[in-house]
Amino acid sequence: MTPETTEEEAAAELASVADAFNNAKNISMEFDSHKYHAEVTEMSIGKYIVLKVANVDQGLIDVPRDYGRFKVRVFTIQGKVLIFPMKIIQRKLPFMVMAFPEKPEPEFSRSGKRLFVKQTVLIVLRKKDNPITGATLKGMGILTDLSPGGCSITSKMGLSLKDRVLVYVNISETKEPVGLELMAVVRRATEGGDGFGEYGLEWFEITEESRDKISKFLENHPSAVVSTK
Repeated sequence: MTPETTEEEAAAELASVADAFNNAKNISMEFDSHKYHAEVTEMSIGKYIVLKVANVDQGLIDVPRDYGRFKVRVFTIQGKVLIFPMKIIQRKLPFMVMAFPEKPEPEFSRSGKRLFVKQTVLIVLRKKDNPITGATLKGMGILTDLSPGGCSITSKMGLSLKDRVLVYVNISETKEPVGLELMAVVRRATEGGDGFGEYGLEWFEITEESRDKISKFLENHPSAVVSTK
């Protein structure tokens, strides 16, 4: 590989990042338990991105200048979700000048059709190190979107990053329920209101048959019509 090729590839990666932000359906900035909706107001490729943050609170005001655990989640119009690690260059709230990211974190990238599919689901959490409640915890959650690669869930179960859970998802296209028992890993965990947590789950060791069933269910779901507009 020549230096020219390397430079071209680097430029292509930066352009891809810029396209993701410019064509985002939704952007959120997250750190610790804080989560803010954001929009791009200015960008210099390879240098910085200026985000305008909605609903600024004390958590964002107090965050140190050298804080290095910001995550910016970009929901693309193609149904892909990318998470970028980013650092503050300058803060003039509600504007945050962030260093331009080189690339997304691959373990958080997900692709495929992902739709708003709201349903109540059973969640089973295995906690071998929990002597008080036993090895298995069960609870309910609200599944708020679904894809062949994972889903988002709101629940009071108090899940943590990297927890493995069983989720029972209904993929029936009729009134008769058709359940899938799916193992998932918690990839995102943020605190919500009234004791609820918001969790991003990635399916773990899912079979191709189950992926195909989810894909077929999404293709025929009423929200598929809305999502293509």
